[in-house]
Amino acid sequence: EVCIQSPFIICKHACPTQKMVKEMIYPQLRIIFQDAPPEFDLETLWNISEGKLKFPNGSMITIAGTDGNNADNLRGTYCHLATCDESGFMDNLDYVVKSILRPQTLTTGGKISLISTPNPTNIAHEFHTKYVFPAEASGKLTKFTIYDNTRISQEDIDGIISDFTLGVEDPQFRVEYMVE
Repeated sequence: EVCIQSPFIICKHACPTQKMVKEMIYPQLRIIFQDAPPEFDLETLWNISEGKLKFPNGSMITIAGTDGNNADNLRGTYCHLATCDESGFMDNLDYVVKSILRPQTLTTGGKISLISTPNPTNIAHEFHTKYVFPAEASGKLTKFTIYDNTRISQEDIDGIISDFTLGVEDPQFRVEYMVE
């Protein structure tokens, strides 16, 4: 939406792996672009070899995994909006945020969002220790649970809960659906 509405907007979207870009992001883009104006046709905009969506108005979204040296594909001169998806599972999150993305927002007043369910196998992950816990302590953490998703009915939620041995108290349910 931001790229469609304003010219020359630069956005960055980071995933833990390059494989996730292909398996998670592109299918989501197909859904998002279903109701976009005709001049914003996903097949025309998406340059898979560059990992970029290039809009007719000069705006661009760069999408890259952060595994290996792929995080450097997110580098650039400026950025208005950056998102780190599944941040709790990135091997080098702090580097991506502080050395690649944050410098690009200095002249634009750009924002960086870190999105993830918790990483239950590594509670000491920098996503938790450097970002979630401090944001929670300062009252700046935004958390969405399964109950906040308006596209899921209570009947569907009840069905999901029934899949867990301990129901809503099941630790796996608490992590994946209650973001705890």
